[in-house]
Amino acid sequence: MQNVHDLAYPGPGEDSQTDGGIATTLPLFPCDALDAYNVERIGPHLYRLALAVPGFDADDIEVQAEGGFLRVTGASRDGGPAGEVLHRGLDERLDCTFLMTRPLDVADIEVRCGLLRIVLRDSPGSGVEAVIPPRLQGIEALAIAA
Repeated sequence: MQNVHDLAYPGPGEDSQTDGGIATTLPLFPCDALDAYNVERIGPHLYRLALAVPGFDADDIEVQAEGGFLRVTGASRDGGPAGEVLHRGLDERLDCTFLMTRPLDVADIEVRCGLLRIVLRDSPGSGVEAVIPPRLQGIEALAIAA
């Protein structure tokens, strides 16, 4: 698992790093202990978050982006196992939250092959400056992602 200290994060008063005019800081940090996710930059100011969601269909999942957080929730309508459960490794409920480091809008959502793919884009007119709430700034406060 990647440690928050290894991430490219602009501290208070610092600007985001840029690569040809494109911000290279992570657009979001997990608030939960998640290992099964990817964050990719797929274009200028476009990002894709991929989460493993085995057993969930698109209709089972709700995605909300507001107040500086991206929240993914859901409940599988599969009905669960028919027999006696000897080991439970798959959740029937989904609830994970990401702290957005800049204003982002949800552009597209897709569930395919057990992966939830959420395309995010920088909000129009927002620039790409970090918008982490003041109460959460600083390395100690971002330890929630560790």
